Amino acid sequence: MHDIKIPPRWAPILVAALMSGIMSAMVALISTIRGFGWANHLLFELWLRAWSVSWPIAFVVLVLVGPSIQRWVARHTENSP
Repeated sequence: MHDIKIPPRWAPILVAALMSGIMSAMVALISTIRGFGWANHLLFELWLRAWSVSWPIAFVVLVLVGPSIQRWVARHTENSP
């Protein structure tokens, strides 16, 4: 079995997609539970709707702001020898 590899230039986009997807899913779930409660029979649908709106926004923000944040962190942290 062969691992499917993507070109390195796509790595930042893949990282942004995975990070924004996971984080927005968790935030949307917590917000949905807090707003509607565990017992709501529409919890999954409500969460999925919230997530479907938040993920694209989080992805675009991460793609646009991520490189600046990485540069800022690199400037403000020590490099190990």
